[in-house]
Amino acid sequence: MIPESTLQLQQILKQTLRFTLDFLDRHNINYILCGGTLLGAVRHQGFIPWDDDVDIYLYREDYRRLMDMKDEIKAEGYRLLTLNDDGYYLPFAKLINPGTTIWEKERFEFLLGAFVDIFPLDRFCQSDAEIRSIQRKGRRLFRRYQTCIRKNSFTTVFKYLYSFRFITFFIALQSLADKTAQRRYLQLYLQYEAKHSSYQGEKCTVIAMSKNQVYRCSWFETFLQGRFEDIDVKIPSGYDAYLKEMYDDYMTLPPEEKRLPTHNDVYINLKQALTMQEVKNELKKS
Repeated sequence: MIPESTLQLQQILKQTLRFTLDFLDRHNINYILCGGTLLGAVRHQGFIPWDDDVDIYLYREDYRRLMDMKDEIKAEGYRLLTLNDDGYYLPFAKLINPGTTIWEKERFEFLLGAFVDIFPLDRFCQSDAEIRSIQRKGRRLFRRYQTCIRKNSFTTVFKYLYSFRFITFFIALQSLADKTAQRRYLQLYLQYEAKHSSYQGEKCTVIAMSKNQVYRCSWFETFLQGRFEDIDVKIPSGYDAYLKEMYDDYMTLPPEEKRLPTHNDVYINLKQALTMQEVKNELKKS
């Protein structure tokens, strides 16, 4: 049985996806359904029943164009969160539905709303092993930035030391002593991202992905007509190869005990946009 809260969230996510795809189409920006959203479109013609997010790829050139349209998105009543937003803690953008509040991770005091994840897809000409090495370093650099913007205190910092996480300890200590550390570590990551986002080649992936998949651009060159709930969507013609790379036997449902939402949010409100203080007050009441 899918919880009513998940069903309510999916309805708002569908609304957010509809706006996102309409906005992209109006501005001639090509998108690629990816991850569980593409799997849902292929296997369920909509949401995976227990899924609680929506994912799309944009090739880097289109991603940059969208990043320059924050004001236009805001004028239409939505928000685009990027690394230009102080305290934002992810290496990809989120398009946020207004009038909702989500506190996703307690260690980052940053509020979201119901969102569509938008991942920048980069082309590569290197070997698969070299691309995975680029990904690993990208994740490592971004985690160092994340360490700076966590809720660090001297108590938590020294816990890193006692658990022999020496680099994390050093960076967290820096973040307490030097208010410019956050900007410096972000710039190190952005410089690395820029260095590796200008290749041309027949392979592609997301630089700071948590997984080490490498895809073939040919999978995303042409598209088929598909449905996601009641929304017409474009499905990449190479969906089978992509989904096998992501999920192996993707048409087989996982065991029932693994049919769980991806996120375990600290707080979620699908009816109001609240401040962090208001969220904390609500949590005290519960």
